[in-house]
Amino acid sequence: MRSAIVPTVVLSILGSTGCTNPLRDVDRIITPPARIDDDRVGASVRAWPILEITRGRNYTAWDVLWPVFSREAVEAYRSTSVIWPLVRHESLGPRWTFQFRPLWWSGSDREGGKGHAIGVPLYWDFWDSGGRTIVAIPLLFSHSAGMRRATVAFPLWWDFSRGENRFWFAFPFAGEHATPSARTLFVLPPVYFRHADSKGTWVYHWFIGPLAHYRSLPDESFGYFFPLLYHSRAGGKGFTVGFPLWWGFRFGEKRATTIGFPLWWDFTYADDDYDRILFPVWWEFRAPARRTLGILPPIFVRWSGPGGSETRILWKLFEDVRTREKHLVALNPLFAYETNRRGDVSWSILGWLYQYIREEGHTRHKIFWVIEI
Repeated sequence: MRSAIVPTVVLSILGSTGCTNPLRDVDRIITPPARIDDDRVGASVRAWPILEITRGRNYTAWDVLWPVFSREAVEAYRSTSVIWPLVRHESLGPRWTFQFRPLWWSGSDREGGKGHAIGVPLYWDFWDSGGRTIVAIPLLFSHSAGMRRATVAFPLWWDFSRGENRFWFAFPFAGEHATPSARTLFVLPPVYFRHADSKGTWVYHWFIGPLAHYRSLPDESFGYFFPLLYHSRAGGKGFTVGFPLWWGFRFGEKRATTIGFPLWWDFTYADDDYDRILFPVWWEFRAPARRTLGILPPIFVRWSGPGGSETRILWKLFEDVRTREKHLVALNPLFAYETNRRGDVSWSILGWLYQYIREEGHTRHKIFWVIEI
């Protein structure tokens, strides 16, 4: 062994708290003002009280400007201190701890799956294999354990869940409560609520306020927006009024609708039985096998049914009349042409100024309606 020796002072330094120090009861030899030891087991350098470095087969430790900084290593154990005991870090295998006293304390056991982090007095965080809890006073609370979850960011966010059940609320705007069978959504409560089953087979709506309300069920609905809108439906009957422009009534298959009174009228009794008027442009009246159509009447009018049809333009300026018995086409008063099922034909020019008639194979000519030539 080689050494540089000066008068010796023996101090016993016990191990720190936290992870277990295997050498916490081992005495260290500190020799002022300086000493260097070197043997087969290890080596040490001391410049007391500034520096101490000790190295061994399983142990290495040094203090620099103690107590400003110190570090120890013994087999799997490690510890580091800065201005002891202000800042300290210790580890032993999968476990470690860290302290910044008195503000921060943290630690973890990776094998056990647990740990903690504490920022005194505002932040608290604890976890293990079963869940985790976080508290950031006074704004945040979060807890999870198995299928349970809870998160609160006070006062704006609230979220709680357990399995498939969940409730969340973004204060004060919107929220939702969900279960495996149904969901309820609310917006600016109590202004709007929506309640529906998870399969979408039924939906309820509520719109509530001092001047407005709306409720929708599978077989009925009711609502109003005072004083403009009124609506009611139950079974196959109901009405909707958007005052003063829209009026709608329903009785089973029958319905009546008026838009922009008196501009649009719609009275429907069945798919092929209705009356519709877009005043004064369009007029349509339909019944089974019958129809009347007018476009800017009397500019264009047409009647049709099982017995035939009649079309008029500019009242009777142009006529086209078709029945089972005859067919008449006329451009009054200039020309008219008529025929029937028997093959008879007649036509005229300028009214009755000249008329040609062929009936049953006989031909006749007339002028001035009564004079036959």
